[in-house]
Amino acid sequence: MEASSQKKITAYVNGHYPDVAKGGYSVQVLEIRQRVILGFNYPGNEGYPSYHPLWTELFDAEMTKLLNDNGYAGKPLWASQSKSISAEQLEKLYQQK
Repeated sequence: MEASSQKKITAYVNGHYPDVAKGGYSVQVLEIRQRVILGFNYPGNEGYPSYHPLWTELFDAEMTKLLNDNGYAGKPLWASQSKSISAEQLEKLYQQK
């Protein structure tokens, strides 16, 4: 089920948001349980809290409709990849009081 859902979401993003897709932003089906869990993927080493162009109420509504039309009830849960940090940045965090 995840693979077919992923194909539909990818096709939707590519068809309705081609500039976003070309920029390297995407949405990934992470899990399907009682609710579908979707993740925002960023290009390169970007991640939250960087801007993701699909993180909008409109896109959430579009994905809810797409999933509901394909047999998944309710709204999806959303996850976002975080920026990775360097060893130096991590060390600074450890040193903070």
